[in-house]
Amino acid sequence: MAEEKKTSMYDYVNAGFVALGMAMGEKVGLFDALIKLSEDGSWKTTEEIAAAAKLKE
Repeated sequence: MAEEKKTSMYDYVNAGFVALGMAMGEKVGLFDALIKLSEDGSWKTTEEIAAAAKLKE
């Protein structure tokens, strides 16, 4: 029972951090930049992604 609670609490905390990261990415325009960059189908470096989103890497 205690082990199940640990796993469950870990899952909640992990999901919270995923949601936080997604909210931050949306707020700074990261996902919009990724959509625009993906149109040509080629791989991009982290520097190119940061520049497209007007962020610092």
